[in-house]
Amino acid sequence: MDSDSQPRGKKRSKAFYRKSAYGSKKHCQGTNVLEPGIRGFLVTCNHEERSAVRESYNILNEYADDLYGPDKNAGLLFEQATEESDECDDVESAMRKEVEELKKASCSPMKRFQNVSTKAKNCVFIRTSLENPIEVTSRIMEEIAEKHLKKARYAARILPIVGTCKANTKDIEKLASDVLSTIFSKQSSVSYTVLFKMRNNNGNSCGRESVIPALIKVMKDINPDMKFSYTDYSIAIVVEVVCTVCCLGVAPDYFRLRKYNLQELQQGPKDYIPTSAVETNEVRVADESSIKISENVEGVKNNSISLNVTDNNVSNVKETENVVITDNSKFGESENSESKVVTDKDCSS
Repeated sequence: MDSDSQPRGKKRSKAFYRKSAYGSKKHCQGTNVLEPGIRGFLVTCNHEERSAVRESYNILNEYADDLYGPDKNAGLLFEQATEESDECDDVESAMRKEVEELKKASCSPMKRFQNVSTKAKNCVFIRTSLENPIEVTSRIMEEIAEKHLKKARYAARILPIVGTCKANTKDIEKLASDVLSTIFSKQSSVSYTVLFKMRNNNGNSCGRESVIPALIKVMKDINPDMKFSYTDYSIAIVVEVVCTVCCLGVAPDYFRLRKYNLQELQQGPKDYIPTSAVETNEVRVADESSIKISENVEGVKNNSISLNVTDNNVSNVKETENVVITDNSKFGESENSESKVVTDKDCSS
């Protein structure tokens, strides 16, 4: 029998294709998954996640070492790795050591920066043990903008995330009231905005229409002097929903630092012009143009009036000339008639 005539097997299940898509690897579990209750950095990229993770590690470690010194936990982890490489004498001691290693792993110190799985394409989350990720990110962006440095090729943006929670409006409001109060309670009167974006989520538990008003209410309770604006703002509160987890971040000078885009920031900081000033300039220009237009209209009207006057004068002159001409013609006719009468009399005489 030919191969074409043989009956095909039954259709494979979705689990087979899912397993093939992930390369026969199990899903990340434990501390290497994006979950509520962590801090870090949200990195976006273009189809090169591994390269973006490597670049982010290099950038974050460089500036974190300058701000806080070298990571002390890295030395402890290196010592643990060297101890694990020692050979064991027998099977019993090897089993005992493996149990001890499992116990130590549960309470081992966390790295300063650790990549976790987001289950979303072109989106990387790097977990951190630092208390203030905003300071590190601001230092990175300011130095890149000031010195026109090229630090990344694959990583597009690095956003500081001050907290994560489940992706529903109540939990987001609670997280914002807990986290943002320590940042904006002593802040002076500045303008802010809320940037909302959703990835791999249907939006049933939270959405733009419910999250933004909730955060505005929280900010009014924290600091009534701060004003919300969609266009004229200096601080951006970033809400990134990735699958079932919401990442809440704060980005100072978001517009001036070119939305924290590492490639565009090489050109330098962007000049910040408030929209109110632009509107006033537009109003002034409009007023000046309206004044010029009105002056031109009045000049045109005056010219038209003068033209009308001259036209009327010309018409009147023409009419008077016509009257004079007609009168002269009549007068000439009368003289001719008188002359004719005289000649007739003369002839008769």
